Order: sequence, then C-alpha cells, then structure tokens
Amino acid sequence: MSFLEALAEPEIQAIFRYWCSKRRGRPVPRKADIDPVEIPHRLLPYVFIYERTPGGRFRCRLSGTGIGAAYGTDVTGKHLDEIVRRGNVAERSRLFFRVLESGLPIYYTGGLVVAGKEHISFARVLLPIATSDGPADHVFGLVVFKKLKETEDAALWAGATSGAPYRVVEATPADLDAE
Repeated sequence: MSFLEALAEPEIQAIFRYWCSKRRGRPVPRKADIDPVEIPHRLLPYVFIYERTPGGRFRCRLSGTGIGAAYGTDVTGKHLDEIVRRGNVAERSRLFFRVLESGLPIYYTGGLVVAGKEHISFARVLLPIATSDGPADHVFGLVVFKKLKETEDAALWAGATSGAPYRVVEATPADLDAE
C-alpha cells in the first residue's frame, strides 16, 4: 500500500497532493511556496506550521481556527510540549523530529484529550518544509478531527493517554516519486 492509499481522509490526501506539487524537483518545498490562497478554504481551519527552535523544541507558528476550537484555545506561539499532554510529548516530538530528519511525510492517528471537552480522535499528516533550499526546518500539515461514536471501543483511548499514536505510516522516497 502506498502512502497516499494509507491516508484515509480526503482532506489529508488533498493537502499531501498539494505539498507534493510544491516540491518542484526539490526534496521538500520551501515555506514560501505554501500559499494559503491555493489551499481549499474548507481545509484552512485545520492547517498548521511548526518550527524547530534552536533549543530543539517545536513552536507553533500557525494554527487554524478549527484546531483552536478543538483545543479550546489558540495554540499559535506555543511549543508542542505546552500543547500535548505530558505523557504524549516524547512520542509526538519523535514524529516531528523524524519528519525533519528524513525529509519524508508521516501520517498518524490518535486521540485528543482536553479537560472539560468531549474526547475526539484525529488523523494528522506531518509534511516537511524548508525556509530555503536547504534541509527541512518546519513541519507543515493538516489535522482532521472526528468525534468518537459511542459504539467505538473504549480501549482506543489507551493509546491517547499513554502517548502512543494508534497508527503511524511513514512515506518512502518511492511514495514521493509516484506523485
């Protein structure tokens, strides 16, 4: 199964295809090539950009309004370790680092647990981008939120609280060549 085939959500498939179109023969697109005007309006509330800071943390540079609504606050300007539950930080940070180090996208699913809010599952794609023609230094992507149905297995939340994403799929160079 290809990376694109593993992306279950049409919105995530669309942003992955957009990212691929911006590579233009480069390993990763430049940050300046990501143009909100070209991204379908319905996706913009769920788009994000994180930058790797000199201290090795990830700071949210852009967070759509749909993400803020899910968290109950705007996370723009906050670090990943300030947003994600303490028990989940190490695993989530590893995914972000892996995207920058490999220059390849990662898709993962998980659960969002916010105090006082209904639990929701999510699917997220992490896409590397670069400030210049050099190596990736930012993570661009999209998240899709879904409310859990009462019929879904409560064990699904074990991963959300332990820090382990439910499913992680990493792209390969062949996946990018196919696009």
